[in-house]
Amino acid sequence: MKENKISVIQVIDQLNAGGAERVLVNWANILHEKGQQSAVITTVGPGVLAKALQEDIELFDLRRKWKWNPFAMYRLVKILKNYDVIHVHSSHNLRYVWLASKLFRLKKIIFFHEHFYFEKISWHRRAIYPKTKMICVSNFVRDWAIKNNLSTEKNVFILPNIIVPHLIDIAPGKKQKDIVKIVMTGNIAPRKNIEFALEIFNELKKQLFENYNLTIIGSVTDKKYYTYLQNKITIYGLEKQVQFIHDCDNIQPILNQFDLALHPSKFETGPLVLIEYLAKSLPFLSSNTGEVPAQIGEELPGFIIKNNEPETWAAAIQEIITMDKKILDKKMKTVFEKYYSIDQYYEKGMSIYAKGLEKET
Repeated sequence: MKENKISVIQVIDQLNAGGAERVLVNWANILHEKGQQSAVITTVGPGVLAKALQEDIELFDLRRKWKWNPFAMYRLVKILKNYDVIHVHSSHNLRYVWLASKLFRLKKIIFFHEHFYFEKISWHRRAIYPKTKMICVSNFVRDWAIKNNLSTEKNVFILPNIIVPHLIDIAPGKKQKDIVKIVMTGNIAPRKNIEFALEIFNELKKQLFENYNLTIIGSVTDKKYYTYLQNKITIYGLEKQVQFIHDCDNIQPILNQFDLALHPSKFETGPLVLIEYLAKSLPFLSSNTGEVPAQIGEELPGFIIKNNEPETWAAAIQEIITMDKKILDKKMKTVFEKYYSIDQYYEKGMSIYAKGLEKET
């Protein structure tokens, strides 16, 4: 780590649309912008987010056909040996890198970025996690790791998620004066609690606020749940007010088209999407779960709802919509810079690498 210049390579299977994948891309780009050597390995295929990597960032794509192919593992280790820092995302990728390192004698420290937590802890997590330098996205995940003996106070670090705003990349489209456009993003799965958003809209409809429109952006990961949502839309008579978009890989360019965002998810560690809303000064209502609500709750108290009553959320929507837009914009920008600035994130990340690479005395 001479002169604070290091080479960092991050490992993941594919750069598909998702929170962990976006964190990897953001960190790779930040490292590159700060003058560090930044590279990425995908073991299966590049994925749609690969195009978001800056051009000078080297992308190694193993394109393995078979997961345990020893030739792919050998190529992986051969590449990893050329870098100071090995930074792995997601537990199944850690398992793969760990096995490859044992087979082909890679004697380097592995930094493992844990974006989630698990109620049931598999044998390979118990065996491998303690042998890494663990990076957690929240205090909750950190405490979970220590409590379950997956890491120690010395070997676990916290690096809360951030977003790199796309200030120029804005898609065509504008808000409609007579329609309040609300957005909700996330894969179509029960954990996202999308049915509650429909209950909120049903409440708004009861109160004769039918000029509210909801756009739900996300891939269908649970077909039964998606069918359930469609049925609920029909029951509530919301066909004209609710629409789905399933092919959007990057929401930031289109957030300017909305007036408000909803995030009633049942459980999150971040969530990254709330930082995206802050980055674009898009007001939002969120359930009180995850690191972000804990950080910003005191400064933006009207944004965090601590119950699951549709009436409360409907009233909060109407209150935020009537607030002074300039005052809200200024307040959100201040909060974003305080907690999620790129410089602050970079310093935290580099500090984690420095501490993780220190030789034990």
